[in-house]
This record gives sequence, C-alpha cells and structure tokens, in this order.
Amino acid sequence: MAAFPAPGATDVSPQTSIVLRTDFDALPAGLALLANGSQVPLPAISKLGPGLTPAGHAIFFQLYGPLMPSTNYALVIAGSATGASGPSPVELTHFSTSATYDKAQGTAPVINSVRLWRAHYPESEVGAGGCVFAAYEGYFDIDFAAGTVPGTPPEEVVSILTISSRQTDLLQSLVFMGLDQLPGGFVTSAGGNIPLAGGGALSAPQALWKPVLEADGTTCATISTFGRNNLAAPSLQSNTVCVPVTSVDSPHLTPGAGGAGAAGVTGGAGASGSAGAPGATGTTRGSSGCAVMPAGTARGGSALVLAALGLMAARRRRK
Repeated sequence: MAAFPAPGATDVSPQTSIVLRTDFDALPAGLALLANGSQVPLPAISKLGPGLTPAGHAIFFQLYGPLMPSTNYALVIAGSATGASGPSPVELTHFSTSATYDKAQGTAPVINSVRLWRAHYPESEVGAGGCVFAAYEGYFDIDFAAGTVPGTPPEEVVSILTISSRQTDLLQSLVFMGLDQLPGGFVTSAGGNIPLAGGGALSAPQALWKPVLEADGTTCATISTFGRNNLAAPSLQSNTVCVPVTSVDSPHLTPGAGGAGAAGVTGGAGASGSAGAPGATGTTRGSSGCAVMPAGTARGGSALVLAALGLMAARRRRK
C-alpha cells in the first residue's frame, strides 16, 4: 500500500489529488488525513480501478482536493499494534504544499499504434497451468509515448488506458504508473502460445491484462494522464486510435471443433463444427504461478508479474 505525492515531497501544488495504491478492492480501515498534525475531513474519493505498477497489480483510488496551501499533510491508516494509548496509525505518505499554484500544461501521451487480437484456445488448454483462463482471450500491443506532468516525477504520473467498442457499450480501463510499455501478451519471439502470421507471437504468461474483445469488431484506445496540480492544469488526453480486432486460433485447436465462449460471449463455429457454448469469465486455476488480471478483476503479484514489469521499468530507466 502506498500514497502519492510520495513521502517527503515538498512544494506540492495545493490543487493536487492524492492517489492511493493498494492491493485491496476497498478503502483501508481508519483512513485519515492530517493537516499540520490535526485530522481534517477527507476529500471526495473515487475508485480509479485496477491497474499495474513495476511492483505488480494494484487497485487505485483518487482523493480529490483541493488542499490547503503552505500546509504539512500526512495520510494515515489505522494500525494493528496496540500501545498504551491504543493502536498507532500507520503513515502512508507525508508532504507539504506550496503557497500558490499555476496552470502549467504538461505533455499529453501519444499513441503511435495499436494491435488487438482475440485468441481462441481449445478447452484442454483452459486452466491447464499455461496461464490460459478462457476459451477466448483478448491480447493487445500498444506503442505509445508516455505523457509528462510539470512538477511530477515520472514514476508518480498516473495514466489510464481506455478501450471501447464501436459495436457495443463495452468500456474497459487499465490504470498504470511507472510504465511506458504495457504487458498485453505480444512478444517478438516465436515461442509464445500462438504464432502470428506477420511475425512474433501471443504469449499468455506475458499478458498481465486481458481485455474482452469482440471478433471482427472495431475497438478504440485512448490514454489519459494526470499528476500533481491536476485540479488546476488542463487535462492530458492522447489521440484516439481505432483498429479492427483480429481473430487468431491456437495451433492446438482441433479442426472443425467449435470453442466455448469467454465472459458470456458465444463461441465461434469451427470449420465443420457447431458454435460452442457460452463460457464463463476466466479465473485462475492450477498452480502455474500466473497472475494475470482479466478485465474487471485484479490479482496479487507473483514472481512472473514482477519479472515482466521489472523488465519494463528497467527499459524505462535506460531511456
């Protein structure tokens, strides 16, 4: 669990939202905001949703300001250790605000390209320890330039990838911090689960977020970004890129066999078979060590997640 602005930050714009990052789907017990040592009412709080950091999966919350100028703040939660005067609070962050603020505009993220795939697997691979959780799974590859926010360290900039369908009202989002590459499952090597005709492959273990994608549909992607001073500065939103979803089959599919659908979607017909039955939303089964986050859910980190995300963070530092 962590909160931002990070501990020790100074001259933070009072027009700044506090961001809380946690492993839990609900706010922690005893959350309190202290101003110059005295408890003050919490700002309005919204749930940004599940996401990724270099440390693994997380759930993000946003505490809207404004904050008071020239003030020392601390965000704390109730502690478990009990002393003579009761449980001691645990500090998540402490920082101080500046006397004034400006409306300096940052640099919006830019999406250069997007590729989307809807992969079809045989039932024998679902939940069999290979990080495949449903007969139909979504994979993506997005090339983008991360946005920047004045006065905000790059590792504290919050971005939200939003994927929307032109055919339905389906809207999905992924929050991320400290990453300029997203693990959508596309790999340049040929060692993945499903080789691609244009080169590379789709790898189920490397896809740490799998959005629900519709066969033959058109899906649009945008990225919004914010950091400190977000209540005063103009919003930062990328261009929107819309692309068709490409359907691909696992090489282990039996010709003519209809597959089961995922997340309530009816499976497609095989070459000589009938359409498969609707499938259930993917869940982790077995002991493969996978920690994928299907659309709308979040799971705890694992060595696999940390290795993949750590590699991306290292690439970011080298740039």
